[in-house]
Amino acid sequence: MTMKGSEVVSLLTTVDPISSATVVSSAYVSVAEVARILAVVQTGLIAATGTLNAKLEQATSGAGAGVKDIPGKAITALADTADNKQILINCRVEELDIAGGFAFVRLTITPAVAAALIAGQIWGFDARFQPKAHAASVVETVG
Repeated sequence: MTMKGSEVVSLLTTVDPISSATVVSSAYVSVAEVARILAVVQTGLIAATGTLNAKLEQATSGAGAGVKDIPGKAITALADTADNKQILINCRVEELDIAGGFAFVRLTITPAVAAALIAGQIWGFDARFQPKAHAASVVETVG
């Protein structure tokens, strides 16, 4: 096989590493060209008494029109003892409300009560046309 991993998987959008006590969301991305997505949520320190939630949301435009949750694509709240964890949220594009015109997705991470160190990404798989372009924040693919 001669294809590189970065040619079959695409980084679509990110929540860049941040310490936050309020909701942080990625940009909306079109999933019209991929069949599956994987959201990765990363935690650092979750401050004492804090909790952390994350979910995938869908919209009908890149501006977030009609935003609503994707059913079943939210994590169970993490307690302040869940420092330094990674959470994976898998989603097939067919799980979106395609009939309702929903073709854009974002990742929303919600620290509550106290600050948490967080980061996240949405990765796209099985692009219709290979390779699928990465998010603008990707500056280099080595190898």
